[in-house]
Amino acid sequence: MGVRVPGSEERAFAYLTRASSHANIKLRDVAAGIVDDFVARVDS
Repeated sequence: MGVRVPGSEERAFAYLTRASSHANIKLRDVAAGIVDDFVARVDS
C-alpha cells in the first residue's frame, strides 16, 4: 500500500474509504497497512 495522500483529513478519509471499498478490506485494515508500510520505511 504505502501511499501518501496529500491534503486535508477529509481527502485522506475519502482515499481510505475508496481503497477499502475497492479491495473489499475493512477501512481500519487499509489504514493499518499504510501505517505499517510507513514505519517499516522509517525503521530501515
